[in-house]
Amino acid sequence: MQLSRAVRHISALYPGTLEEVVDAWIRIAPKERDQRALTIGNQELTYKSSFRFLGGASDDVNSLDPYRQIIFGAATVERWKQWILVKSRKKFSAGEATVPLRLAVKQDEAPCWLPELVDRPATLFWHGVIPELGAKKDAYRFAVDFDLLHAGLTVRAEHLMP
Repeated sequence: MQLSRAVRHISALYPGTLEEVVDAWIRIAPKERDQRALTIGNQELTYKSSFRFLGGASDDVNSLDPYRQIIFGAATVERWKQWILVKSRKKFSAGEATVPLRLAVKQDEAPCWLPELVDRPATLFWHGVIPELGAKKDAYRFAVDFDLLHAGLTVRAEHLMP
């Protein structure tokens, strides 16, 4: 009996993928996220402190810390020629202009869930990837390997809030 009580107070240690962590965050009620432990790297955080919403972020893309937190915000997903484009609603400073975050994926290389989100409200989540200003300076672009388990990018249907 004492052992079962002790185990209830120890957090489970399971190396969840980015996809699994995002799905868990969605399932946990917002008021409970600060009570659920989540470790990213060596940092002991909660599901509330582990996620950073773009809505309140500054327009300096370098102020985001995608190695420490999972960054998320509203996005659009659309087709363009042979590509699927994921674009953040939040815009960031790029010299005199403000530009979105953008991911371009060839349709035949897209993960199976991405085409289902075309023309629907969506939320972009990413971790461990630094976007870089594109050559045309029209967007901060991601180079993402969808085969990575703990870093990368994922998109979910609907505009999700903290």
